[in-house]
Amino acid sequence: PPFHLEPIKQPEPSSSSSHQISDPRSSGAPPMAVKVYVVYYSMYGHVAKLADEIKKGASSVEGVEVKVWQVPEILNEEVLGKMGAPPKTDVPVISPQELAEADGVLFGFPTRFGMMPA
Repeated sequence: PPFHLEPIKQPEPSSSSSHQISDPRSSGAPPMAVKVYVVYYSMYGHVAKLADEIKKGASSVEGVEVKVWQVPEILNEEVLGKMGAPPKTDVPVISPQELAEADGVLFGFPTRFGMMPA
């Protein structure tokens, strides 16, 4: 096979109790928020509504910071107008660099004939 993966070797347990793992929450420092991004594409607004509801739910969890993003539209305004698509919302468009900043990502995409749209 072209790839050969070696198993990760776990460190041997130490009999010494000097290496104790401490819980970062017990240090008194405020915990860092977990960044969750909700990234979606929505032509007619249905998936945008779902993204907003997901944001509400995820934001209700303590220590979770949620931001909603959309992906760039590839159709021009003329085509969107002929399709009866409403104007896009003011939700920011995400870049690959911004995507890498998230701790977790939830994607929302409609289906087109059972497939994700391009």
